[in-house]
Amino acid sequence: MSLITLSVLCRMHNLSAQDFIYLRGSTQFAIDLYIKEKKNLTVEAYLQMWRLCQQTVEDLKSFQVLYPGHADYPKIFFHVVDPPVFLCANGNLNWLNEELITVVGSRRAMPDFLQWMNEHYLHYLLKTHAVTVSGGAFGIDYKATSLALFAGTPSIVILPSGFCSLYPRHVNSWKDKSNILLLSEYFPDQELRPYHFIHRNRLLGTMSTNVLVVQCAVKSGTMTTAQYAVDHGRQVLTLPDFPGRTESSGNLRLLRDGATLVSNSDDLIGITSSISSRHSSVNSM
Repeated sequence: MSLITLSVLCRMHNLSAQDFIYLRGSTQFAIDLYIKEKKNLTVEAYLQMWRLCQQTVEDLKSFQVLYPGHADYPKIFFHVVDPPVFLCANGNLNWLNEELITVVGSRRAMPDFLQWMNEHYLHYLLKTHAVTVSGGAFGIDYKATSLALFAGTPSIVILPSGFCSLYPRHVNSWKDKSNILLLSEYFPDQELRPYHFIHRNRLLGTMSTNVLVVQCAVKSGTMTTAQYAVDHGRQVLTLPDFPGRTESSGNLRLLRDGATLVSNSDDLIGITSSISSRHSSVNSM
């Protein structure tokens, strides 16, 4: 059984990356038996899923598929709770090995935060050529990827749906851009489901050493992303704000809880360079 087929099969049965690694190199008979027993499937049910798996593998021939152990699979995910067992990719995979910074924030971005990004985040990109990671959502995420396009620097967009049902719709205008890499842990025909945002946020919060929260409310998906980052030892960066603004109350909460304050592009350059250097030193030991 090919590793792509095994990855698809594990994804279809909601098996973990650990299951994939355990089954890698096994005979198809052993894999079939393992899945049927673990998922308590009848022979008929398993055969039906197996036929669907074969069709899905056929449909994936026009895409790039990453799985644990693949040369381009982000190694940082091996240190994540519930790493993806399957990733569908469209774009330049080399960017996964560059310096990454995840940028997230409110869908209803306030003008002063957008202006900060126009001035300081753009300057940061022009100086560092870092790879921007975002969820592609309206507001801050959209601004981050748009500025990367403007600066001519790469951006990785992690999707909450399959490639044939892109969400949000403006992602369609990015899929053929030379400096955009789209990633999804869903099969191409998978439509958006509300719970996909939580799954996507865990990848956003863990894919980069540095996670920049530009603007967020205390109760928001962005705060969920920040919590994933904290739980996995990532450095959370955020902007200062004036007390009392509900739309950006999460910024002050993050600062209170230990996030690093960033006020301008020089701060961002200095902090991310220092953190990336320490991270590289640890990885080389």
